[in-house]
Amino acid sequence: MSDMERIEFFDDETGEKIIFDILSAIQYKEDGYLLVIESDTDEEEEEVLAYVLKATYLEGDDIIYEIVEDDELLEIVFPMLEEQIDSFEN
Repeated sequence: MSDMERIEFFDDETGEKIIFDILSAIQYKEDGYLLVIESDTDEEEEEVLAYVLKATYLEGDDIIYEIVEDDELLEIVFPMLEEQIDSFEN
């Protein structure tokens, strides 16, 4: 997974920096969404936590992402992100 694109995420609550590998990306209703996993995840692990991030706004040249927690939105965008995994990696 080392050839995947990565982004840095700063957790406001813990102040921790997390590096995510991007599995796929989509546009939905003018917003950008990413499907990501933590980059230090062992490929042999049986359970890997995936997160959906939403681009919230630009800060200078940076895009700020937040973890999507809205179940209704997740039900819509998660299947779309799953469909894009193969095409995003190629």
